[in-house]
Amino acid sequence: MKIKKYIITVLSIALIITSCDDGFEEMNQDPFNPTETSLPPVFNSLTATMVKGWQEQTGLEYELMGLASQVTNPHANSGYLLANASNEIWENYYKYMSDARLFDRLVADYSEAQKLDNLIAQKNIIHAYKTFKMVDYFGDIPYYDGAKATDGAEFFYPEYSDQKTVYMDMMQMLKDADANMVVGAGDDYASLATYDVLFGDDKTMWRKFANSIRLRQALRAYDADNTLASHVSDILGGNLPLIEDGEDVEIDPVSLNLDLRGRIWAYSGGFVRFGETMFDAMSDGTDEADIFDPRLRLFSETNSSGNWAPMPFGGGAVAEPAGNPNAENRWEDQANAGDYNYSPINYWILTGRFSVPELVITAAEVHFLKAEAYAKGVGVATNMTKAREEYEAGIKSSIDYWFNMANFSKNFGDDYSWRNVPATPDAAAMTTMLTNPKVAWVDADALELIYTQRWISHFRQVPQAWSLWRQTKMTPQTGGSEFIFNRVVYPQNEQDRNGDNYSAQVNEMGGDTKDVKVWWMQ
Repeated sequence: MKIKKYIITVLSIALIITSCDDGFEEMNQDPFNPTETSLPPVFNSLTATMVKGWQEQTGLEYELMGLASQVTNPHANSGYLLANASNEIWENYYKYMSDARLFDRLVADYSEAQKLDNLIAQKNIIHAYKTFKMVDYFGDIPYYDGAKATDGAEFFYPEYSDQKTVYMDMMQMLKDADANMVVGAGDDYASLATYDVLFGDDKTMWRKFANSIRLRQALRAYDADNTLASHVSDILGGNLPLIEDGEDVEIDPVSLNLDLRGRIWAYSGGFVRFGETMFDAMSDGTDEADIFDPRLRLFSETNSSGNWAPMPFGGGAVAEPAGNPNAENRWEDQANAGDYNYSPINYWILTGRFSVPELVITAAEVHFLKAEAYAKGVGVATNMTKAREEYEAGIKSSIDYWFNMANFSKNFGDDYSWRNVPATPDAAAMTTMLTNPKVAWVDADALELIYTQRWISHFRQVPQAWSLWRQTKMTPQTGGSEFIFNRVVYPQNEQDRNGDNYSAQVNEMGGDTKDVKVWWMQ
């Protein structure tokens, strides 16, 4: 089957425009042919900010988010600071916001604004995606007055905006973007052409991306505000286009030789192992024959003695020696990994810096979202038959994705490419998995099954697994005590630059701590 992937790439740094806008307020011309800058490269600078930073993947993702969701299992403190990750994410977003404001000014100064409807919709889809990430991580943020310093001194110190209000506005923004996107518009509408590095100017894919993100966010917050069922009804009841199998949205390093070294750098300290929580959801024991989920052999490896040995949460009974199975130079020689008692995260899923992508949203997740909606009756009538169909389709989609990706990396053929890829599961192996008691569909256990399999599918989307845990508290947990990590604390730079508003915000929320819940949490 031909796999059709949609990718995010980053053009050369020369195209990443800064937010300096001296003189832009006086422009009244075609934004595709201005004297100082134009919409296409500004748009590309917006998509470039979707690439995750290195600090974000270390002390935040694999340590705190991974530990709270039990997707990863750090066995020691790496020394990476949450403060560095928080600052990196914050700076990335407000750099994005500055360029987004510039984009809006260029659009406003164009006399034939209707020609730009598709571009505005595309920009707003990215905008909602980026902003959802911020409010899901931090809670309230300086949004409505943020990144407006060039508009006047009154915006130098922006006030914080209510997170739920921002969230609901982003839901409406995605709905409007889908409705306003004109497919097959021809010459009557401006086009980004090759500057659309997300979907190659495929308007249908933009609609699918918008609706898939809207479905994710509607179900995430539904239990906190049932009015969000209207969005689910609009999408599923209206049969709006969604991401389908083979259309996974990903940050792909191949098309422009993008180096995703930050991923292996983040894990190369050697402080994380594969946890027994996920292992137990994918295998009935530690013998090779006990493994029923074929993804386990892609997500993890045996220890240095060749045995499957997941690490219990809270620390293993056996001390972990100084070996590092995720050493950056392991590809040169297995001996560089040393000795390690517990099964690591598969080195090759991390080190494939030129061939293994980072995921934004997958067809598997969309299947699981639809399964959740039908099982709960959110925006649609409860239908366990459809819920089961989407649940099983999600499992198959996730397995297909990862085996296709592993084999692609293996065939890519550079020093960092995947090695020792196991055989792709056949129909018998799929039947074995789907009939295993831990996986087999039971109506009474529908939500637990759906959330567990979605959680597994998010193995390389740790923030999504973390948000699913915060939303449901129904994903697998072991070890006897929950690690509380509800939100990301505000960065030190925000305290220094916007101190009065920061202090007012902290007083209102009861402290800038990881224990404070975002608005939609259980």
